[in-house]
Amino acid sequence: MLAGIYTSSACIAFIVVLFLQQLPSEVNRKSSCWNRLDPKELFSTLRHLKDRRQLLLIPITIYVGMEQGFFISDYLQAYITCPLGKQWVGYVAICYGVVDAISAAFFGKLAQFTGRVPIMVLGLLSHLSLAVALLYVNTSDLKTYVYFMIAGFWGMGDAIWSTNFSAFYGVLFKENSKAGFANFRMWQAVGSILSFGYQSQLCLLVKVYILIGMLIVGFTGYVTVEVLEKRKSITTSQ
Repeated sequence: MLAGIYTSSACIAFIVVLFLQQLPSEVNRKSSCWNRLDPKELFSTLRHLKDRRQLLLIPITIYVGMEQGFFISDYLQAYITCPLGKQWVGYVAICYGVVDAISAAFFGKLAQFTGRVPIMVLGLLSHLSLAVALLYVNTSDLKTYVYFMIAGFWGMGDAIWSTNFSAFYGVLFKENSKAGFANFRMWQAVGSILSFGYQSQLCLLVKVYILIGMLIVGFTGYVTVEVLEKRKSITTSQ
């Protein structure tokens, strides 16, 4: 039921984000709400898909939504409720949220000194290693604190994806930021919908393999965009 509610909310958000506009100015505040829901915003978001950089970033953006859905719907159920009991779900979720919030602020600041790519690689390694570990872990042999550590590191990886990719979209599509951010939220919502949609249809190991595959494909697309932007900057400077 909760998965259905979340999926319905994500679908509504998907529709809303297509019509999302920047905060109105004093002049725009005087205009009617109907004028703000301009169909041009929808077409602008869809036209943005002609940009090959956006197409290359779609898989990793979908992954961001999928990994969040996986933690909420699968990790808390299969790895916490079953071995520890439902009374531990709230505490593990709090650990995830706290680490996520702290990491978002920390890595956002750290990226100013190290650059974006090393932080992204750290996010890749954290989630990839955790996902592989979940394939082979025997929950009956784990100590309670290990479940909290996994949740914490998962939250750290999520913070890296959410903050740095949001910033990357702003830098990459600064000439058309509205359509760029709309696509970011749209495809992130698609990932969440997919994750919750097949949550009860597939076995746990298959869902972990899907997550690993999407992460690898998505990160490959991200690296490709970084290479294209690097070549573009070199060509422009010559």
